[in-house]
Amino acid sequence: MEQGSKRGKVQLIDSNGYTYNIKSRGVNVVYWQCSVRPKGNPCKALVMERSGGFQSNSTCHNHQPAAGAATAAENMVAVKAEAIRDLFKPAPAIVNEVI
Repeated sequence: MEQGSKRGKVQLIDSNGYTYNIKSRGVNVVYWQCSVRPKGNPCKALVMERSGGFQSNSTCHNHQPAAGAATAAENMVAVKAEAIRDLFKPAPAIVNEVI
C-alpha cells in the first residue's frame, strides 16, 4: 500500500493483519520486515518478494496481528489526502467525511 505507514512510506499488509516495511531492495528482490519494532524485542519475521510472489521466512511473529489493519491503513491514507486538499477543514469533519 502506497503511503500506508504513519510516515507515508510503502507498507505491505498480509491477509492475517501483519504489517511490513521495506528492509532492503536487491536487483530482483525486496525484503520486508515486520513493522512491530520495539527496542527491547523487535519482531524478526521477514517476507521476501520476488517476481511478484511473496515468501515468508521460518521466523514466527512474536505478537498478535492487528485486526482490521488493511482497512485502518486505507482510511488513514484517505484522511491524509483529504487533509492536504483542504488545509483549513477541521479534522473531525475530514474523518467523518472519509468514514
